[in-house]
Amino acid sequence: MKKSYLASLLGLFVLSLSSCTFTFGPQKTSTSEEPIPSESSTSSEPEEDTTSSEDGEKETSSSSTSTGGETQTSSSTSEGDKIIWQDEFDGNALNPAYWTCETGTRGDGWGNNEQQYYRAENATVGGGYLTITAKREDYGGMRYTSARIKTQGKAFFTYGRIEARMRLPGITGSWPAFWMLPENLYQGRGWPWNGEIDIMENRGNQPYEYLSTLHTGNENQSDWWSCQFTSGDHRLSSSVTDWHVYGVDWQEDHISFYVDGVTFHTVYSYQWQTWSAYGGSAAPFNQDFFILFNLAIGGNFIGGQLPNDANLPCQMQVDYVRVYEN
Repeated sequence: MKKSYLASLLGLFVLSLSSCTFTFGPQKTSTSEEPIPSESSTSSEPEEDTTSSEDGEKETSSSSTSTGGETQTSSSTSEGDKIIWQDEFDGNALNPAYWTCETGTRGDGWGNNEQQYYRAENATVGGGYLTITAKREDYGGMRYTSARIKTQGKAFFTYGRIEARMRLPGITGSWPAFWMLPENLYQGRGWPWNGEIDIMENRGNQPYEYLSTLHTGNENQSDWWSCQFTSGDHRLSSSVTDWHVYGVDWQEDHISFYVDGVTFHTVYSYQWQTWSAYGGSAAPFNQDFFILFNLAIGGNFIGGQLPNDANLPCQMQVDYVRVYEN
């Protein structure tokens, strides 16, 4: 009698289980979803920069970069940043209140054995961009022409964050640069004691890398050429032919270089100070500097390499240049 009763209860319990559904953990709702790729199936090639605009329209750039397991997200115009000077290149010509075109060869290839003749005609503005074009063109005794522009005497700054959104040619023989020089001589002497801030320099045959450098004087004050310098090179997430934001954060006691919002090289004042040259102060990076853009062909920096004529003309484009207050 007792066994029969227990068997009846067990039968009812099994019957009730057969009408219920139990779920443990998250469940797929469809079998058509793509599988998550494993690390071994992920390509090691740099991803294409999707911020480029194919139709020529300007875009606001932002980036998300993974470094050491942490993700840093940045925007070229972060909320709260105060822009104190900018050129968005929205017109149809260079703004003469901002820019001067340097021309010629200076008689010595601009001190670097550069092989181009700089012409104002090679710097144009249109479609929201500054475009500097290097050409295979015989002019002024040189085989190439290009452009070099500067803000000297028109826009200059002491400290701040200076950045530009750019894309570069990425061909052998090209040497594009975004850099700064001082408005005035330091202690009546010229380069290198005046200082130089190279925000971005690229060797065209290395399309995934660029350098940032500081130049200053050294202990041997009679030797003007043997400058003191410190460089940081950086491998980009994609080719220089894609859009990237190159910048410098310049403060009294240190200067940091960054790309797409991520800092990769910092130089502190004690590293650039040379007692006999500067007396131990923050000089020469405590004075007004102006901005330059240029696209050189050949030159010492790239080992005298020249481009294949089939790759010319080539272009360096600037979407904007902005200066933010520290």
